[in-house]
Amino acid sequence: MSGKVRAVTMGGLLSLALLMSFILAAACASGTVASPTPTVGSGAPAPTATVQATTIKFGFLPIVDSLLFFVADQEGYYKEENLDVQLVTFTSARDMDVALTVGQIQGEIRDLIGVLLLNKDQPQVSIVQRTLKASEKYPFMSIVLPPGSTITSPQELKGKKIAVGMNTIVEYVPDIMLEKAGVPVSSVEKLDVASIPARLTMLTERQVDAAAFPEPAASIAVANGAKRLLTDPDRGQGATTFRRDFLEKNPDAVRRFLKATIRAAKAINANPAKYKDLLAQKANLPEGIKSSFEMRVYPEGDIPTEEDIALAVKWMKDKGLLTRDVTYAETVDGKYLPR
Repeated sequence: MSGKVRAVTMGGLLSLALLMSFILAAACASGTVASPTPTVGSGAPAPTATVQATTIKFGFLPIVDSLLFFVADQEGYYKEENLDVQLVTFTSARDMDVALTVGQIQGEIRDLIGVLLLNKDQPQVSIVQRTLKASEKYPFMSIVLPPGSTITSPQELKGKKIAVGMNTIVEYVPDIMLEKAGVPVSSVEKLDVASIPARLTMLTERQVDAAAFPEPAASIAVANGAKRLLTDPDRGQGATTFRRDFLEKNPDAVRRFLKATIRAAKAINANPAKYKDLLAQKANLPEGIKSSFEMRVYPEGDIPTEEDIALAVKWMKDKGLLTRDVTYAETVDGKYLPR
């Protein structure tokens, strides 16, 4: 069972039965691969050697980026690279960061703001691959209005309550969208709602005048009667991020991890329809929007640019989130990408 992804939900107590099932599954997943048995001069087989598969616990949110990692598992790419990848599910980026900081996971899908916050005092993590980037056709994030809202233009958001994830990409990108639309960020009241499901509930129940969501949560909200007001054409992006100590100790395993992920990106881009059901399952796409949701085009092995990092650093310094210039070299490391 080497290479099998096990989705583990963080938070809440497991029942005894589930706990026993997990223990049994872990016992089965020994992570060893037998090497071919060579022959020696006497004709007797040499002792069988085993190679321990590298275990990587990787955190993700129910967003479209996560499809890469599940396709890599489904197609056996991790197994072929002798990796035991365990995907750990989170509903809050902050909870995921805590798990990364204390070493419960070694890597995560993260955004530029989250990575810069983790590195604000000293370098702790590095981006090693871009998982997705916004475009005109495929927005990364949207500001949406609740069902029945009478707001018809961005200017009408002035003085209104907008649910975001403060000090995250879900504040950074909405700030850019508002400013481009001529709405001063200081003119709106931003509410900090870290959990995506909680933000969806607040929007649906009209506890806020608007809310910001990444995909597919934005499309889910629209399918439930919400209205898309602003979209992000170029600034949002997700990234594969690892602890720097894990990178230093396991460079070859990370290269193999990225090799498998890039193979997954190419497979999705070549035949997106094949993986729509898997995306619907892992990103919690309701049946009502599965058929209409457009599959994204995934990067096949690139990293954020120096301009991407510089713009994010400036926004964070203006907000007082950074007291030093976090450099590009501290944030992004492209040497693990397969060449």
